[in-house]
Amino acid sequence: MLGLLRLSTQPKVLSRTLTHEEAWSIYRQYLANPAVCFLAEPASTEAQFATLSLSGIMPHRLWTDAYLAAFAIAAGCRLVSFDDDFQRFDGLNFLHLALHPPS
Repeated sequence: MLGLLRLSTQPKVLSRTLTHEEAWSIYRQYLANPAVCFLAEPASTEAQFATLSLSGIMPHRLWTDAYLAAFAIAAGCRLVSFDDDFQRFDGLNFLHLALHPPS
């Protein structure tokens, strides 16, 4: 939720940023989809997070990415993102979305 709201209103990410109201509206539309839900944090998330963050391959700017990857691994979920930094996390079922379709 925070990533969607933050990134959709940031000029460095979108050529036409959303207003806060537009971002919230889109978020609420996603959440209204029966295929979208919030998951409780699995008990093994912290241990997985420690493993990923102590692996020696994680720059300091990727703490949040490591947490999200750990959560997805612990929950057995696929993580979908435009951010290719997630490719560095072993064991993560990751789908990298392209920002611009190939021409």
